[in-house]
Amino acid sequence: MTQLIPLHSQTIDGNAVETVSARELHTFLEVGRDFSTWIKDRISKYEFVENTDYIMLPKTGELENKGLQGKIEYFVTLDMAKQLAMVENNEKGMQVRKYFIECEKKLNSTTTTQVQVVGKAEDATRAALLLSQHLNIKGPALETFLVTTVERIIGVEIPYRPLIEQRTYSAAEIGDVLGISANKVGRIANAHGLKTDDYGMLYLSKSQHGPKQVETWRYYDCAIDKFKSILENE
Repeated sequence: MTQLIPLHSQTIDGNAVETVSARELHTFLEVGRDFSTWIKDRISKYEFVENTDYIMLPKTGELENKGLQGKIEYFVTLDMAKQLAMVENNEKGMQVRKYFIECEKKLNSTTTTQVQVVGKAEDATRAALLLSQHLNIKGPALETFLVTTVERIIGVEIPYRPLIEQRTYSAAEIGDVLGISANKVGRIANAHGLKTDDYGMLYLSKSQHGPKQVETWRYYDCAIDKFKSILENE
């Protein structure tokens, strides 16, 4: 869709609204009279309401000569813009009215998609919470677990991440650090109760042999010191 007139996000009556500069619309419509007279006449004739159908803002950066009052910009809602275009009753008016209708369709489509994603995320979050309870995941590991699990369920990346996300290590990585096998890391962890939220967290990861997700325990930095202490006392 070719942009005829840019949209501007403004706040009207406390709500974020896509608007059009009435001055830019006036220019596009090729109205045969000055902007100020035209917009004031249209507002009066069709009983448009300020802070509902339009807002007025000072035109920044364009004060008139030597301290005189600056120009006023009118930003109108898409509904008002469509009506202003229609009453001009010319080809330009019909063209830009169709353009505004297409803009509305695109905005509504985007909003619908966002609502659908939010709905899926809410369902996924409930499922992730139930899973975390089943797996007994608590503490700082819980937040990361929920975000990761919800992303995998809905297939959409969540821009939010916990502010503090601890680095984690697989059993193989712990083994490389300590010079022992991953299996021995697992045996020590099981024997000494290290698979708790104090020392790591449970991840769901894709199996190397198929689409099924498998549970994998990953360890925090503090677990490395604990493993070292246990090995030294063996």
